[in-house]
Amino acid sequence: SIPKAGTHLLYRLVELMGYGRGIEFSGDPAPGNWYCVEYSNSHTVARDFFIDSVRRSPFGHRLHAFPRSPTLFVYRNPLDVVVSEANYYHKDGRTLFGGYLSQLDFRDRLLRLIDDPWLLGTIRDRVGGFLPWLDFPNVVPIAFEELVGARGGASAELQSRLVWSLQLKLHVPGRTSDVAAKVFDEKSPTFHAGKINAYRDQFFDEAYAAFEALPTDFMDGYGYEAHNVRNGRPDLDASPIPSRVEEFAARPLVYSSTSFDEMPVAVRYDHLGFNIVRHGGQYLGIPQGVDFDPVTAKKVPPAVMVANSLSQLETMIVARHCANRRAILLGRDVA
Repeated sequence: SIPKAGTHLLYRLVELMGYGRGIEFSGDPAPGNWYCVEYSNSHTVARDFFIDSVRRSPFGHRLHAFPRSPTLFVYRNPLDVVVSEANYYHKDGRTLFGGYLSQLDFRDRLLRLIDDPWLLGTIRDRVGGFLPWLDFPNVVPIAFEELVGARGGASAELQSRLVWSLQLKLHVPGRTSDVAAKVFDEKSPTFHAGKINAYRDQFFDEAYAAFEALPTDFMDGYGYEAHNVRNGRPDLDASPIPSRVEEFAARPLVYSSTSFDEMPVAVRYDHLGFNIVRHGGQYLGIPQGVDFDPVTAKKVPPAVMVANSLSQLETMIVARHCANRRAILLGRDVA
């Protein structure tokens, strides 16, 4: 999710649909849980994931579950995002850079967040970094404006239609009205107002001018082209619902069919003396110095550990490592 675009609404939505809090996974995610696409970070910029993480991860990150999993992404009118930032980011303990904004009043915070050349960049930079997620066929883009329903100043009908479409795409049972009625959560730890078009009450002439000076491509990309600021004001009669909502609702989910189970893939080298390899849907802990090819070997030698998940194998390796160290300190000969 884009920060301040409804992250906790999205958490609540999927949990109301029955998903548990997996949050962060190592190896393969467990069914029935929701996870952040990377680490415990809900706000992963596309370039960070597809460029930086690919460069640092084994096998070009192709073992990651993302291409084979449904992925929900929430976005929001950038005009409302930047106002929400200005109402939140300066609060002590909320962000690491809170002190950078805490000495400013709302007016100056908003102007800095619209266009900051030194630290945070422009609102276009921050929001635009998430645009590539829209183009992946396994991603379901969700507009904040269709998620908040009537209590957020939008439409209960649109909210129900969104929940129903997600139930169909994710094969989630249950009564749509029961889920939709509980999504809007004023007790969220980051809740401020949760309203659409909040910018209209808090923007001022200088802020509109700063926003108008930015390219409009990021607004157009999300479908907020009717809200582009022109001549000092956006079109206040424009529908708050982004123009791409219908497109995304009708788009079917398409996943990668490749699992790489047929070939051994090195996941980690020299983990407490073991090389970790994924093959056939399992994880193998192969002691360094042991010559073992999982493709040609007829059986797994006793020295090689096998687990169904990466975390399970890591625990097994640590346990054996600790047992060996205890035995060595006691003077025993350990094979």
